[in-house]
Amino acid sequence: GKIRGYYSDLELDPTAMPSSSLYPSAEHTTYPKKDSQMVVEARIINDMKSHLSEEEFWYAVEHLYAVGREKGKIKEETGAVEVGNIFPLGTWYAERMRVYYTDEKGLKKPVWFASYGIGPTRVMGTLVEISHDDRGIIWSPQVSPFDVHLIELPGGKGREIHDRLKKEEVDVLWDERNIQAGVKFGDADLIGISIRLITSEKTGDKIEWKERKSDKTELLTFEEVVNKLRK
Repeated sequence: GKIRGYYSDLELDPTAMPSSSLYPSAEHTTYPKKDSQMVVEARIINDMKSHLSEEEFWYAVEHLYAVGREKGKIKEETGAVEVGNIFPLGTWYAERMRVYYTDEKGLKKPVWFASYGIGPTRVMGTLVEISHDDRGIIWSPQVSPFDVHLIELPGGKGREIHDRLKKEEVDVLWDERNIQAGVKFGDADLIGISIRLITSEKTGDKIEWKERKSDKTELLTFEEVVNKLRK
C-alpha cells in the first residue's frame, strides 16, 4: 500500500540502518528499538508524525524502518551516521516528462519516481571512525585505497617487485622516497593501507609482509605474497 508522501508501489523499500552503525560523534539522532538491530532517525519520526495519523505512522515505521509497533521501546537517543538516502519523488517528474504506464484497468497513469544514493565521504569518515588507532587509519582490504603499500629501503628491489605486482594486477602504492625508514613506516601507518610490503638489503630476495591491523611480520617469496593477496 501507499504511505502518503513516503513511498509508492514502485519505490524501493528502504530499511533502517544497522545498530552497529551508531557512533557517538555523529550528527544524526536516532532511536534504536530495544532488543533489535535496527534504528530509525529522529527527524524522520518527527516528520512522519507531523502529517500522518497514529495508525499510518506506526504502519510506516513497521514497514519502512522495521522497528516494530512497540511504542514504549523507542526511547533511547544516540548518534548515527546517515550514509545514504532514499527520496520518494511522486509523479511530478513523470508528468512533466510524460512517463506513463497502463494499469490493470487500462488507464494511463504517471510513474512514481524515487531516487537513492550514498555519500562516499560520509562512508569514508564512518570507516575511519570505527577502524583506526593512535597511529592512523586501518583500512580493511575491501575498501583499502590500494592493495598493498610497498616500502623500498636501501638495497631493496622496489622497481622489480612493483612491476611484477602490477603484472599480477595488484594495485600498489610504492614509497621509493629517499628518507628515513621510520618516516616511511609512520606514513604507512597513518595512511593505513591494509597490507604493507617491505623490500630491503636485509630481506634479500624475499619480501616482508605486515598487515596494518597486526604487528606480526612474515618473510615471503613473491609467489607467496601473490597467493596471500588472492585469498
